[in-house]
Amino acid sequence: MKNENKIDQEIYVTLRKIPGFEGHIKLDSNAKQKILTLEQEAGKKAVLGAIQAENQGVTNALNRQITYAIAYRPILFSTFKDKLDKSSVLMMSGKEILGEEISDPEKIIKLKARKDVMLLGSSFVLYKDKIRKAKEESKIVLPERTFPPLQQLANTKDNTSGSPSPPVDMFLKSKMNINTNDPDIGTVIVGLNLK
Repeated sequence: MKNENKIDQEIYVTLRKIPGFEGHIKLDSNAKQKILTLEQEAGKKAVLGAIQAENQGVTNALNRQITYAIAYRPILFSTFKDKLDKSSVLMMSGKEILGEEISDPEKIIKLKARKDVMLLGSSFVLYKDKIRKAKEESKIVLPERTFPPLQQLANTKDNTSGSPSPPVDMFLKSKMNINTNDPDIGTVIVGLNLK
């Protein structure tokens, strides 16, 4: 417990140095269960008309020994966007990636030139051939991603994070006394294990 309190303090000190940090809370087992239930309900609702969603990032973060909800303004992620290790949104059929969000502008330019690729919006790429060949039902997957600002904390490992669904975002903001009507404030759930 003493080690966990020290980690809590290190996390707060680290986070408050990041531009865009608005607040955080440590999630207890009751809050984790409520979030898991809300995410499962949100995942059953159709996305893009008929596709279900699976929030692997949030689920995996909730399964860590210690879990935090962090409220932020967009500038927070721009400070370490180049260190993010995965796409934030995937469209999958089984283990096959049918589409993905791409944040690298140069990669988007190259993909735009391909005939087997379709761009949705400015950054979501669909792979037409893979969609035609898909054997299983497709779903939207929000994968887990490391949270770079907390990656180097002593005595922690298995750093992961996930972006919550809108109902969980509202739940977290209300727990943190953050204005739920401010569209510029988002939330992320970060989980860590102890070494």
